[in-house]
Amino acid sequence: MPETAFQRDLGRTEEVANEKVSNVAEVEHVEVSNTPKKSFTQRMAFNRAPLTHESIWKIAIRPVLILFLPPVFWSTVSFGIGIGIFVVLGTTAATAFSQVYDFTVWQVGLVWIAGIVGNLLGIPFGGYFSDWVANRATSKNGGVREPEMRLPAVSIAMITYPGSLLLYGLGINYKAHWIVPTLGIFLFSFGSSAAIGITVVYTIDCYRPIAGEVVVSQVVFKSFITFLMSFYANPWVDRDGYAGAFGAMAGFSFIILALWIPLYIWGKQIRHATLKGRVMRYVHWDLDRETGE
Repeated sequence: MPETAFQRDLGRTEEVANEKVSNVAEVEHVEVSNTPKKSFTQRMAFNRAPLTHESIWKIAIRPVLILFLPPVFWSTVSFGIGIGIFVVLGTTAATAFSQVYDFTVWQVGLVWIAGIVGNLLGIPFGGYFSDWVANRATSKNGGVREPEMRLPAVSIAMITYPGSLLLYGLGINYKAHWIVPTLGIFLFSFGSSAAIGITVVYTIDCYRPIAGEVVVSQVVFKSFITFLMSFYANPWVDRDGYAGAFGAMAGFSFIILALWIPLYIWGKQIRHATLKGRVMRYVHWDLDRETGE
């Protein structure tokens, strides 16, 4: 993340901030005019000057401790169950569609076009739409931005996400028309893509100076959740049936995504309170990690 890790001259930045400048463009020109742009080879170099004075051990332990921060933990679980349930759909769809609807291999493959379309629609929803929601709330707040301002965008995914699992599980269980579980795959792909995009960006907004460690923590620990869900998926479906297994997933995912509401109300207080304590001092970042915002 070159623009995030860029080492700014904090003394010069403060000096420029105290001067009377006419516009933002003038400030940006003063800050970067004397900074030569790195070549592609320089950006790809294995060895370079340190980007921070922080201890390597502090940077190494931080992704573990970050997980105990409520915004990061919530986002990681949302991320994990989204990928995990998608894996579960992949491991059960071939059997379900072939047994219930007598689909051939190529017909089962065509079903996943619904997933591709859902993902393509969900990605901008989790990006541009959540930005629009946050920007609108920022304007109403007098230009002051808070990370929680993008969370209301999760509300649509909170409905489509669990609703899609009910369509898939109940549709197969009661042998409804094949379009019902296929629509479930479409809506789940849409909802999960949107929810993952919004929740991950929310945590980056919360802890922007240590965004690298935040993403590392989420990617690593969501893999544990994904593994467990995919490992026990087929035994779970065999034991409880499609209605029982996917009904439980729908209820659990709804509860997880609905946590955006208390985070939206008390998120700022939670963020400040959970950064206190002796252990959490290893999460705190040095001044040279600041992003200049």
